[in-house]
Amino acid sequence: KKEIADAQKAAEEAAKPAEIEITALVVSDCPDCYDPSLLINNLKNNPQLKVIKEEKVEYSSDQGKILVQRYNLSRVPSVLITGQTAKAMERALFLNNLGKRIEEVLVINNLPSPYFDLTSGQVRGRYTLIYLTDKSCTECYDVKFHRQIIEGFAGKPFEEQIIDQADSNGRELISKYKIKKLPTILLRGDLAENKRLQLIWSRVGTIEKDNTYVFRSTELMGNYFDLETKKVEKVKL
Repeated sequence: KKEIADAQKAAEEAAKPAEIEITALVVSDCPDCYDPSLLINNLKNNPQLKVIKEEKVEYSSDQGKILVQRYNLSRVPSVLITGQTAKAMERALFLNNLGKRIEEVLVINNLPSPYFDLTSGQVRGRYTLIYLTDKSCTECYDVKFHRQIIEGFAGKPFEEQIIDQADSNGRELISKYKIKKLPTILLRGDLAENKRLQLIWSRVGTIEKDNTYVFRSTELMGNYFDLETKKVEKVKL
């Protein structure tokens, strides 16, 4: 009977969500750095996990300095998860791709850009998002639809510019990068380390010699203006 009871108790325990505590190390003077709350909210909404405590710690505080040194953190924001981390990584397999366990603590030190590099003391991953538009095309898709998608791969843009194809800057961009479809977007900035963005960009655009990212798969977004045929191409999505 004891063995049955123990087995039943173990099964009941295994079925419960993994209880975890979350500490986010943040850098308050970098407002455009990645917001770890995005990750934390995803963890809180996961039925396999139960967040019983969460806190934010400034990396430059006494507590923050101790954590940075203890877990050899190279950048902030970062997230530390304690508690039933082994169980959490078994129940929510995506956690295995987020970080590594050190002293029973799951250390997530590879959050999306922009981030503050603790070695150089500089913010890395900032970029400018350029919307290249065609104001005369009322049937074309809304180029601002790109923003949320890009944020998922590169974080919030440090700067945004809207340039129309009729402007001198617009004509220059079209000529320089041989752009054939409008509207579209271009990215410029500190993106060299963003391997995730580079991987997805290889499927939808080009990375030019000057490291400008040019989106070219305009037909994936909706109706667009073809600069070669001078016609609006209507797309069924």
